[in-house]
Amino acid sequence: MAPHGAGKSTFMDAFQTRLETSGHSVLRLFLNQESNKLDNIQWQMLEHSQQQVVMLDGEEQLGYLSRRRFYQLTQNCSGLLISRHKPAKLPQLFSLEPDIQLLTTSIDRLAPEHLSQLRPMLSEWWREHDGNIREILLRCYDSVQNLK
Repeated sequence: MAPHGAGKSTFMDAFQTRLETSGHSVLRLFLNQESNKLDNIQWQMLEHSQQQVVMLDGEEQLGYLSRRRFYQLTQNCSGLLISRHKPAKLPQLFSLEPDIQLLTTSIDRLAPEHLSQLRPMLSEWWREHDGNIREILLRCYDSVQNLK
């Protein structure tokens, strides 16, 4: 569970890689505001997911009936991991809670040569983007490009 831009999808990507490296078969599904429904092929894949770890990124996008169907179809899968923005049916394993220090550390690791020029704007951008690290990093990129 985490807000927009906190790293849920990035975590899911890394966890999927670890699962597959350990020999697990993974069925990865992604939903967002633009793509908020599972298509027929995805529903068919869920019907045959008993030997798979099912990962659904963006579970809150499913409507009530689709969510019920999703949980029915995944009752017997070998594992289930979902990401969402708010608490729901499944127990919460952890919550990503980004802060401005994480943003600063990320910029220092990604582009240390630009941190000093970006640092004065970070607090303002943090407020403007409600702590959405992804959006702020994109803004940092644009800012650095404009300085060239």
